[in-house]
Amino acid sequence: MEHPGFFERAGPFALGAVAAAANAKLADGVDPNLALKDVRPLDEAGEGDLSFIDNPKYLPAFATTGASACLVAPKFANQAPAATACLVTPEPYRGFARALLLFYPDALKPKAAALAQLFSRIELEGDRQLRRIVMTEAQGDTTTLRFDEQAREPAAPSADEAKQLG
Repeated sequence: MEHPGFFERAGPFALGAVAAAANAKLADGVDPNLALKDVRPLDEAGEGDLSFIDNPKYLPAFATTGASACLVAPKFANQAPAATACLVTPEPYRGFARALLLFYPDALKPKAAALAQLFSRIELEGDRQLRRIVMTEAQGDTTTLRFDEQAREPAAPSADEAKQLG
């Protein structure tokens, strides 16, 4: 996924190191020394690439992927192509995000000069919604913003709020 003007890629990394970073377990018989060089979507992945699947919608792409390794939910681990090593995790999305940080460690460092003067690192965490932002300031202080009470539907206004809204 490296692109001129984007982020520099680190690695290659051994599959065992990627599994550890992603909080995943290697499937039985998988070589922990297999070298991975990049991350790619299932349909673009080839030899030396890592991908992930957590949605049954992508099972056809998973069945034909050329990825050397794939982060998979346990329910999909037995459906991997023979040449694809499985890194099994209950949270493939989160595991993939952690793997991205391994391959692209500078991705969370601000590139804009003004932000880089204030922050040395900004982390976003969540699933389908943003759950947490961690901002590490240049002098070392850390601020964490949590969004624990999110709901899919807006809450009904209280009686007092409804009165004020008219």
